[in-house]
Amino acid sequence: PGIGGGRPQPGAGGGGGAPGGGQDIPIVSFSSENNGEGNYAFSYETGNGISVQESGQSQ
Repeated sequence: PGIGGGRPQPGAGGGGGAPGGGQDIPIVSFSSENNGEGNYAFSYETGNGISVQESGQSQ
């Protein structure tokens, strides 16, 4: 039933984080807002220059 039978595959990794146990990257800023009515916004920036912003609303 399905490829791999739902079992973890050797060497498949998983668990997230930096591959190969690399150095930890700090989060230099983080913001999260939720007004409880279906609207939200969040953003973060990491020490290696990754920057993410997202917002949304329910319809």
